[in-house]
Amino acid sequence: MQKEHTAGQKLYLDETGLTECLGIMVKGHEVIPAGTTLYAMPVSQKSEGYARFEELYDIHFFFADEAPAVDFYAVPRLDLFARDSRGGLFGTLGGGATGLENESPICYLDSERRCFLAAECLEELLSRPEGWRERLVPCQELITLYPSLEEAKRCLDFLDAEQLPPAREAQ
Repeated sequence: MQKEHTAGQKLYLDETGLTECLGIMVKGHEVIPAGTTLYAMPVSQKSEGYARFEELYDIHFFFADEAPAVDFYAVPRLDLFARDSRGGLFGTLGGGATGLENESPICYLDSERRCFLAAECLEELLSRPEGWRERLVPCQELITLYPSLEEAKRCLDFLDAEQLPPAREAQ
């Protein structure tokens, strides 16, 4: 039985396991992607350039052989791509997978999971990595962290991905 949703209501879509989802629209509703995902590059892409970011700027990008375990669920979606030596995490907030073409904000979660805006987009962070800590702007209101998806579902109204109609090809 499908749940009824009140017009104008925010609905949340767990994107944790969805790798090919481009977007879901529900008439009269705002659908917000949710979940904590990891962007870990193939080990074959490790290079001196990434080692330089680690050494000079304390930004350690994730590779498949060292992707961390995540102990929280983010709303909106947070795609984690790097860490620092202090236990902080970098992620693309709300706008899908991490990449240079993605214009979503980059946030930094410190070791206490407080949220800061680190850059307007990944391209900005990579073009000005020096002094990134001094430019952090508190933005806790942009994200809510839950201990699990189940806890988020107790607080928010999620779409059931199993009940969504099959995707249609763009014409």
